Amino acid sequence: MPVIDIGRTTGLPVLLDLTTGSITLGAGTVCDSAGARTLSQLRPLLRDPAAAGPELLYRLYRGVRRRQDEQLLAAAGLRHDLTITMPGRLGAEYVKTSGHYHPRGSEQISFPELYEVAYGRAAFLLQRVDDAQAREPRVLEVWLQVCEAGERILIPPDCGHVSINIGDVPLVVADLISRRSGHLYGSFQERHGAAYYVLAEPHAEHGLVLEPNPAYGPLPEAHVGCGPRSTPVLADDLPAYAQVRCDPGRFAFLEALTPNSRDLVDLWRGGSSPLGRARHS
Repeated sequence: MPVIDIGRTTGLPVLLDLTTGSITLGAGTVCDSAGARTLSQLRPLLRDPAAAGPELLYRLYRGVRRRQDEQLLAAAGLRHDLTITMPGRLGAEYVKTSGHYHPRGSEQISFPELYEVAYGRAAFLLQRVDDAQAREPRVLEVWLQVCEAGERILIPPDCGHVSINIGDVPLVVADLISRRSGHLYGSFQERHGAAYYVLAEPHAEHGLVLEPNPAYGPLPEAHVGCGPRSTPVLADDLPAYAQVRCDPGRFAFLEALTPNSRDLVDLWRGGSSPLGRARHS
């Protein structure tokens, strides 16, 4: 069973089993809980609910941290998680997570989140909506961003998001989020997935095409790009966890919501990573 060290990109002593997608935490490193999501559970979210594919789709590790950092993370109000999505296909789709929104804080703004690719190759689909807590929110903007290991994106308030493994090895994504936040899965369940399905197409740009999900009705055209979407908010090459340990104040925007929190969406409307039009199947 091949096992590799992903400590350099996670900022923590972590070993990844490439066969099972499970991780082993080094001495002094713990997590609050571990779980998994299966094909049986995600069938209602698929383009083809009867599709064949691997039964294990992804693993979740909540609250991964060094014991010595517990007080620092608690004072910053942050939680650090790891998600490992297996490679493969679900019919024509790449293996993906179920997708979710975040609830609003007391400021009536939903919580942002930081995603960072620690291993593998990812596509992140974001859909900004008018009301993240509605049963069927209206989709206003859609982006798909392709990221390699070491690249990170910031997910603005009011954006549902899905992680997709478009590589041939397990995809490891680290995330930082407020401890006050949670996950809202309902509208993804109601509409059988995200606004667009990400389909494998070897000869297309990035190896994928997008297909609109008919359950949403008319949709804005998706924009596709590649590379990080966190500059100038975060620009260091260090893993996000290592940056938190050095300067937790840099991540206060994930916890201390203000009217300016919604401005994070501007990272997706311009900047250094060019956006093109999505290709449709």
